[in-house]
Amino acid sequence: MPFDIQKALHLNKALEKKTFNFGKHDWAVMEKRDGWYVYLDCLEGHWQNLSSSAGREIPALSDLSARIKQLKPLSSSSRLIFEATIPGMEFHEMNGILNRKFSQAENVVLNLHDIVYFDDTSFSFEKRYKMLKENIYPRLKDAMEDTFELIPILEVTNDIEKFRELATDLILKGEEGVIGKRLTAGYSFGKRNNDLLKLKAEATFDCRILNWFWSKGDKGNDAMNLTLGRLNGTQFTVVVNRHAAIDIILSENVVGKVVEVACMEELPSGMLRQPVFKDFRFNKTEID
Repeated sequence: MPFDIQKALHLNKALEKKTFNFGKHDWAVMEKRDGWYVYLDCLEGHWQNLSSSAGREIPALSDLSARIKQLKPLSSSSRLIFEATIPGMEFHEMNGILNRKFSQAENVVLNLHDIVYFDDTSFSFEKRYKMLKENIYPRLKDAMEDTFELIPILEVTNDIEKFRELATDLILKGEEGVIGKRLTAGYSFGKRNNDLLKLKAEATFDCRILNWFWSKGDKGNDAMNLTLGRLNGTQFTVVVNRHAAIDIILSENVVGKVVEVACMEELPSGMLRQPVFKDFRFNKTEID
């Protein structure tokens, strides 16, 4: 069986192809979570262990795998695809926990977003997601309520600007971005093609804190802002949503310190498209 995963193609890379036309198809747009891709195979009526994108079993999830094996198996040999997260935990911390070999990860949530049938990979995403939503996910949720969640479809669209808008909204909230799945597409093991697109903040830059200030958010809530500067002289503002980061800003003299910022791309002017605060870089100075 071809088990190599299908990887998402960045929208910008797809648009470089002359034959690609986003508007010719309907796309299911889903949130890209800041988590680990985790896979669960059910082969010939038997659940396998939870595995990573490299196809390796995950020792830190062996207890969770054992619990899943007590559930009724699926009728067809298939693969469930998740993004694993630990609520309230940053990716770098969660990454360390899921990489452990001798202790179990706790409070892991398996965010379900796709299923692949090994004997019919041409089965469209629209049909696959309907099967998840109406049949498979309710069974998993009933059996292990706090473990499984279904990533919802935010919108179905063939409007590329709407796709970008949904990504921008999430990125500005500090989320990863979006995944777009062509509704009529099957699953392509081992390929990166136009059927599975991503749009997220991938470029990262180190910037110096020039100032910080409070403002009012869209819902009237207080919002922490950082004014940042780059070595090329450009300045911009980012919102800080994480409570731990806000506590650091309020308790320490952070002006002049370096932070890491993620964005969709660097513009010709030197400005950053949709910059978002990632973390402090206290190991770096302005000279670095």
